[in-house]
Amino acid sequence: MKKTFLIEIVLLVLLPFFVNAATYYVAKDGSGDFTTIAAASNAAQPGDTIYIRAGTYSETIRPARSGTAGNPITYARYGNEQVTITNVGDGIDINDRNYIVIDGIRIVDVNRFVDMQRATHNIIKNCYMNQFSSWIGIFLWEGSDHNKILNNTILGPCFGGAEAGDLIYCYGGCHYNVIEDNYFEYGSHTTVEFRGQTGHTSNNVIRNNRVWNPWHTLITAWPAADYTLIEGNIILDGGEKASENSCGSDRDRTAPRKYHAGIQLGSENCIIRNNVLINNGWMEINSYPPEGSPPGPPISALNNRIYHNTFHKNHYGPASEASEPVDGNVFKNNIFYKQVSAEISMSIPSGTNYFINNDILGASYYAGGNDIWSGTLNENPLFVNENAVDDVNNKNFNEGYVYLQSSSPMIDAGAFLTKARSAGSGTNIPIEDASYFYDGWGIEGEVGDLIQLEEQSVTAYIVNVDYNSNTITVDKSLTWSSGTGVTLAYNGNAPDIGAYEYGGTTPPPPPPTCTNCKTNPCNTYNDCTTASGTCISGYCCQGTCTETSTCSKCKEQACNTYYDCAPGSGTCKTGYYCCQGTCTETPPQPPPPIGDELIVNGDFSSWSNDNPVGWTMEYSEGANNYITQSSGRCRLVDLNTGGARITQNILTPGKQYRVTYTLVSVNQGAIKVGSEDPWKDIIVNDNTPGTKTFDFTAIGTTFSIGRSGVPTDVIIDDVSVKDISSTQIPGDLNNDKVVDIDDITIVAINFGLSSGFDERADTDNNGIIDIFDIVFVASRFT
Repeated sequence: MKKTFLIEIVLLVLLPFFVNAATYYVAKDGSGDFTTIAAASNAAQPGDTIYIRAGTYSETIRPARSGTAGNPITYARYGNEQVTITNVGDGIDINDRNYIVIDGIRIVDVNRFVDMQRATHNIIKNCYMNQFSSWIGIFLWEGSDHNKILNNTILGPCFGGAEAGDLIYCYGGCHYNVIEDNYFEYGSHTTVEFRGQTGHTSNNVIRNNRVWNPWHTLITAWPAADYTLIEGNIILDGGEKASENSCGSDRDRTAPRKYHAGIQLGSENCIIRNNVLINNGWMEINSYPPEGSPPGPPISALNNRIYHNTFHKNHYGPASEASEPVDGNVFKNNIFYKQVSAEISMSIPSGTNYFINNDILGASYYAGGNDIWSGTLNENPLFVNENAVDDVNNKNFNEGYVYLQSSSPMIDAGAFLTKARSAGSGTNIPIEDASYFYDGWGIEGEVGDLIQLEEQSVTAYIVNVDYNSNTITVDKSLTWSSGTGVTLAYNGNAPDIGAYEYGGTTPPPPPPTCTNCKTNPCNTYNDCTTASGTCISGYCCQGTCTETSTCSKCKEQACNTYYDCAPGSGTCKTGYYCCQGTCTETPPQPPPPIGDELIVNGDFSSWSNDNPVGWTMEYSEGANNYITQSSGRCRLVDLNTGGARITQNILTPGKQYRVTYTLVSVNQGAIKVGSEDPWKDIIVNDNTPGTKTFDFTAIGTTFSIGRSGVPTDVIIDDVSVKDISSTQIPGDLNNDKVVDIDDITIVAINFGLSSGFDERADTDNNGIIDIFDIVFVASRFT
């Protein structure tokens, strides 16, 4: 006992001094430290990096613990190798995790891309995400704060009747998050949506994203998503092909063209600036009573600042059909040019809004009787190439098309955003309206606005905005007079009107004159020759220009990244490699040991009072919601959100299981099969009859089968769940079926040895007993 106690004291004293950042490698072929991401997650501590080698992984990235400030746990692909997560519930699960970095991972064909509820200070960057089957692609909720989603490609096409609703969705309680430099396509409901439905949401940044969604709405701050900064986004084609949105609701699919918003605004004190909106339905700005069940906060479009945006060829510009006041909003220095139906259409019952120094030309415009107008221009803005802006499809839109020509009447025609209230000098400037400005809101890495005073060339960064006292603090001393204009940094004598300041942007590429631009030289395609004309990039061709393949085995990665695979002769489509050999992604592995059957009455042969014996029923029974037997099988019916679900409490969190079931028939809808709760960790979302087998890691104790959406009417049979985990418990060095102080003692008495040690103590097989072996065991104490 004394020796054990001494070892514990030594470990407690020395542990902080030994912990250094470690690097782990995951390789399916066994050449790394681990063959699964889960095993690496169990080992990783704050500050560690997990490099994942090339391959397709059917497992969720689910960190076992959080990182810390300055010491995140990082998951990254190795070099430029392609790492794909697929056929799982969540591609990434960082619920209740903090300081995690995910870098460069492909997530394809999953139920949800990222689950990050109650998660803070996490970064998702440089990832590729495509095809998800739940309503939400990336889910933030209930304390998802200070996260960053940066430079990702996020696609939500409709496939197989799956929902693919919102690509990024906060339901409530999200603060200080940054969504920046991403490319988005589709979303059967909304591409990026921040709401305060279940808890106030505020101070989020949606910046410099390119969003193309011909199905429905693109960016939403509604309701109670206050102090949202939406800036520098390219917002394209909202609702242009709504009738093809087979994954969306009937309401969204059949809505008139107007009701597919580029920006949907029903919040307070937001800043909407430097965005380009092309061929969307409208910019909706509305106030309504609380909606939802239970009802959330009221939808209130109040005191927002909408300035320096370009609206072109939308069906409507800013528009309202509110039943409640829309009040205190300022529209300043915007271009409204050639909308289809109305440049501005504000039909509101009450409230006063301000339209200052906007350029409005094309369709009619009107607003409420109390609204105030001043400095309106009615001029052709003289874009560089307005003819290149399409009326239907702007997927390949180049923002250079709407840069200003040197002769544009928009140059130097803008109003200063606000004025100094009194003369002075120093770093604290009292101004008439601080609502236009941003100081970074305390978000790590964010900087405040770069401002410039009227008739001065010097610029300064804002380090603090006091919205209550209307005072800004800047990073250098300035001098000003009462009434001096204050605005964002500009060129020339005054700010320009529109999203782009002339002279402040890179000259646009020449507009394309070719109708068939290809990535590769024309002679690399079938029936394809060089043609005259210019492309923004690539080659101008004529002919059918189809890609052909003469190779029998085309792979997405270089051949030598596969097992028993070498370069072969022949050609493949662009981006693929011609290989020969077996070309399997990993060497054949022996199957894991399979335990006994855990499911009771999996064939549904035994029933009691119309309930299958051994299963727990979780649903609201009624004429439209019930579970019953059908020819000795189980029928689940949920026609109006009664929540039909059957469960068995048979799992151990962290263990791996193999599930097999038969979906006998699908009259309507689909099923979700999951661990704990089908909405938390979905193994599969299934609407195709047949027998299916999947492996998964349990996050809870309950195995569930339930409806996926409504209406659902399905018949299931032959459900099987077996334990495929190793019989050895990780960290149980003495194999007594428990990880305790006896196991860490084995490591401690061998600590520091590189030879002659007890092999059980070398948990990571690196030839030395070190702090990582201690951490491996200690983190698994039971």
